[in-house]
Amino acid sequence: MARKSRKKKQTRSTSQLLSLVIFVLVALVFYFFICDNTDTPEPTYSAEQNSEGFYYYQPMTEGLYASANNLISNALKSELNLIVNEDKVLQSYDDARQSLAMIDQDVNDPTKLWGIYDGMMLNATWDGG
Repeated sequence: MARKSRKKKQTRSTSQLLSLVIFVLVALVFYFFICDNTDTPEPTYSAEQNSEGFYYYQPMTEGLYASANNLISNALKSELNLIVNEDKVLQSYDDARQSLAMIDQDVNDPTKLWGIYDGMMLNATWDGG
């Protein structure tokens, strides 16, 4: 009689353990595959940080950089090089000198230019050197 009682307890313990394992597995499947995880941020793909501090990249469907979508490594480098250099008008040193003489001119004193390295005021007259 003691044997039957032990076997019943052992069978009950095994079935309870098996039920618990099945319940945990069902709960895990439900959690990972069925629950809507609203805590995971949907990528907004912008230059802004989300509340957790992540940045996202936005694929461009049109515009200047659209042709660089989904490229990596040398292909991306080459495409960006083409984009940046497209429609570029090169200037001679003399043309640049004349343009910068107007662009860097001091608004208070047209005979002076802002120095680009140290911010000092320079004579606007070109000394030929």
